[in-house]
Amino acid sequence: MRTGLRWRIIIVAVVIILALIQLYYTFAYYSLSEERKITMSPNELSNMKSKALKLGLDLQGGMNIILEVDKSKLTPEESRGSVERAIEIIRNRIDQFGVSEPQVEKLGSDRISIKLPGVVDRQRAKELIGKTAQLEFRILGDYTQFQEIISKYDEKMMETEEENEIISVDRLSIMIDYNGFNLFVYPENYSAVEGIVNSDEFIALLPPGLTVLWGREKEKEGIKTKDIYYIEDEAVLKGNAILDARAGTGTQNNPMGVKVDLVMTRQARGKWASITGSNVGKRIAFVLDGKVISAPVVNERIPSGNTQITLGGSSTINDAKDLSIILKAGALPAPVKIVEERSVGPSLGSDSIENGIRSIILGMILILIFMGIYYSISGMIANFALVLNLIILLAILSLFKATLTLPGIAGIVLIIGTAVDANVLIFERIREEMSYGKTIRTAISSGYSKAFTTILDANVTTFIIAIILYWFGTGPIKGFAITLGIGLVVSFFTAIVVTRVIFDIITLNKDVKKIRI
Repeated sequence: MRTGLRWRIIIVAVVIILALIQLYYTFAYYSLSEERKITMSPNELSNMKSKALKLGLDLQGGMNIILEVDKSKLTPEESRGSVERAIEIIRNRIDQFGVSEPQVEKLGSDRISIKLPGVVDRQRAKELIGKTAQLEFRILGDYTQFQEIISKYDEKMMETEEENEIISVDRLSIMIDYNGFNLFVYPENYSAVEGIVNSDEFIALLPPGLTVLWGREKEKEGIKTKDIYYIEDEAVLKGNAILDARAGTGTQNNPMGVKVDLVMTRQARGKWASITGSNVGKRIAFVLDGKVISAPVVNERIPSGNTQITLGGSSTINDAKDLSIILKAGALPAPVKIVEERSVGPSLGSDSIENGIRSIILGMILILIFMGIYYSISGMIANFALVLNLIILLAILSLFKATLTLPGIAGIVLIIGTAVDANVLIFERIREEMSYGKTIRTAISSGYSKAFTTILDANVTTFIIAIILYWFGTGPIKGFAITLGIGLVVSFFTAIVVTRVIFDIITLNKDVKKIRI
């Protein structure tokens, strides 16, 4: 066997194996019954879902909302970054709504596209997204006191269990960890801890004027956690006190340290000086819509209103930029209005999936029959490449976490036709070369060489169109463009490489003088 052929066989085999492994998660996840999902651990289910092919709104149901930010009453300074600040507010709201894998992105200069998969309560979603943001400054409670409350709760629960002869291991003190600066919780304990801190038994132990709030989920080295805060109920200052917030580097103790510089309004400077002066050494939390965004330590009284927030640990400049957007978001005066709303019910999504799959299967069956009859053995080789084309395409879509939409299914159907067209060109060239009396190996080599340029030109021009559609399109158009672009690359690989490898393997046998084509 020639060395070149051996390497091509290895490459094709590796691609097929990797594609099947990647696609396994998609079939495994979507074949899970509801009963099985309940018995699986949250991490196991989440891991499988993250590797599976994602379905768009038109296939799984949900909401698609287009918002417009009204900048008409903003000054030029306030207008800058107003859409980005609105996006941050909306993302924070959606996190609280509990939507899985939402998409919030800027659309044009003043619009925001929001996709909420699986959401059926339209009115609640609209109210949540459209309400005014509330950014507050709150003082954190004493850490030692909070630890004592946690211990008292565990002791009380143990006494109750002993009285009722109940054995339990759900101790709050075990589920909450401490990293030397913040109390935090791992994902597997989120629900249990939240249930406890919201229970009447736990709330009864809290002193008047103090409560418990969560921070945003953070991820470091692949490990997710949420901080939990013991904090005062009342805000000492509101978000409209912030005039500006800018990310930067260079702190008092570290020239490369990451920071956010705050500028307070003239009206808020005196109050801010009083707040910081009476809370030196304590922590003041920035709370957006009931969630703690950051909780820096007050190092000194700040009379000027110019405040520096130092981000410690492994924080990056992007973290500082995110925080600056969030802090400015609380003072955003621009209202948003819904200019477009589209909802897809789960039943319609199921019908779309069934019809889409049916169209793919029917199209493939008709093509497989035609190729098998018209091109005989060569047609069966093309059919194998066609099936492989579909497998690799879906595997790549799931690998790069692309979202499959109804237009995307249309793109797959189109790709099936494109892949067959390439094989037809090659086979007709091979037939032509064989009619000149060339040997089968020479005819195959010449056929592929002469068809290559035509196939490449056709794929490149269509690929350019796919890029243009993706660049200028939105929503479903992008889904179609992504599927079309990836499909073209895959169909080129299966038509030029895979089928050629099979032909070369067949013609290794010197007794093969001709092949039915």
